[in-house]
Amino acid sequence: MQKKIGFDRNVKKEWLDRCVEKLIAEADIKEIRESVLELISLTISNGDNQNKALANIMSAWVKTDEVIEDSKQDALKIFHNIKESEKLVLHYCMLMYAYPIFKDYLKAAAKIYSIENVVNVAYIRERIYELWGERSTIKYAINRITNTLIDFNIIETAGKTGMYQLVAQYPIEHIKVKEIMLEMYLKSMDRLYIPYIEIPYILEFFCFDFDVTLGEISQMNRIKTNTIGGEVVVTL
Repeated sequence: MQKKIGFDRNVKKEWLDRCVEKLIAEADIKEIRESVLELISLTISNGDNQNKALANIMSAWVKTDEVIEDSKQDALKIFHNIKESEKLVLHYCMLMYAYPIFKDYLKAAAKIYSIENVVNVAYIRERIYELWGERSTIKYAINRITNTLIDFNIIETAGKTGMYQLVAQYPIEHIKVKEIMLEMYLKSMDRLYIPYIEIPYILEFFCFDFDVTLGEISQMNRIKTNTIGGEVVVTL
């Protein structure tokens, strides 16, 4: 059975921001849809493509699994008190959980970036085809994810077709944002724990300056440390 791909249209941060603002205001689903769609329509004229973009946003923030509800509610509570780059990483995490192909793209991008210091879409495409199969819908999803990362101001052209460089590695400082990142990573990857020493090297977060001290973990509500085989690990 083929895995569901989704990600039928690239999305912009301001559209996701609008969705979150409406959730914070406790708007109902109809109002959220209408408000976000109004904003999308300023950029996209085709109704079908508007609805595809809206579906991505709704899947990320509204039609969410119960398993990430605590993370989502924490994100809504702190949204007005964090930097724009930290709002961006919250959107990034929600998309990573909602769309496994987004997560797989990020991992492949990080691997090639660590070698070539560029995001090579041809390499990413090969890795995604190995995981998902070679079909036109996968090709289009890859293009949409690439465009989303451009819209997020995470990557920019490196001068050659299909080659991109990081705009910056955005620093993450807010402890609650770090907690949400760890939670969403573990749940997206279906992992019980991660060795503490691996946290700065999480591939999916390669475009962020992200590290966590043991002191910060001690202040978190749902992230804990444990010891397995003499190694300190971070777990839910």
